[in-house]
Amino acid sequence: MNEAILAIIVNLSKDRKISQPVGKCISMSINNAEYVKYALENGYLRLSSPMENIDTATLKNVKLALKESGLKQAGEKDEIRKRLKEQGNIEVINRIFTDDSYKLTEKGEQLLKDREYAIFYDSYLDLFYPNISLRNLEYKVLTEKKEIQQAVEELIEEAKKNKKFLYDNIVSSEIMLYKDLMKWDKYIEKLFLYCYMKLSGCIYGSYSESYSKIPEYESIALKNIQYELNYSNEKMKELYYIGIKDYNLKMKRFSDEEVFNLIMKSLEEGHKKINEEINIENAEVLDIETGRNKEEVRKEQFAKLGLKYEENSRGTFIGRIKKFFGF
Repeated sequence: MNEAILAIIVNLSKDRKISQPVGKCISMSINNAEYVKYALENGYLRLSSPMENIDTATLKNVKLALKESGLKQAGEKDEIRKRLKEQGNIEVINRIFTDDSYKLTEKGEQLLKDREYAIFYDSYLDLFYPNISLRNLEYKVLTEKKEIQQAVEELIEEAKKNKKFLYDNIVSSEIMLYKDLMKWDKYIEKLFLYCYMKLSGCIYGSYSESYSKIPEYESIALKNIQYELNYSNEKMKELYYIGIKDYNLKMKRFSDEEVFNLIMKSLEEGHKKINEEINIENAEVLDIETGRNKEEVRKEQFAKLGLKYEENSRGTFIGRIKKFFGF
């Protein structure tokens, strides 16, 4: 058994009712049931006792057990659970509280401690997968002896350099990661990057509505964190430029400075009001790769292939080529 995967499955299983399926792991090919069985057989997990099950049982069953034990049913829920544990009839308790759950053993606790990086990986799966493998993180932590946070940041930078990083899938996870780690400057940088990305359609002159607005959650988060940290606008600008440096856009309608001012204005006047002021209807639609007029680029591409280009024809360039050749 792979110990890193075992640690993830054990962590997902602890305190879960055995009648409930274990949550998804990092791959659909992993047989969760086999790992749970192995964990039970090898002492990483154990089944709860009827007495322990009282703590998670419904009040209806707790009162039923009290009634059958001839005990008073009135009182606060913690009080009546305690009463049942201390004074309840053992035969009644064993008969009613049979909905067992998985409990962590000392051996299981040690496994989670030793494979903490695996639990971290699974907790932020959207951040890592498919750009960064569990094996790569494991190598950084166990072989190179890096702290988990340092290993994660190094792997993210490596993925960006290799152009494997999918910003759309990653940045929101990075925001939550740095919030959980309380690394506030990094948190602000990623909030700015997310806002910048969501304005990229507006910057480019795209007509995609979801990429032409300042997002509400990130705008409010920026406002709150600036207030909490008492950061000046100059400090926010410094973090903004660090945050967007790897996200390359060929600007047309707004400069980086203007985008920063738009975002900061949204913190003061509200993102909804600012979004209403951003008009993209007459924007020139640009090609992402070249920064030139999109239609002109497409005409050149078709001309090189000796194909007729129809203005405003549907579908992507590749899609149209496939259709032309009957793919």
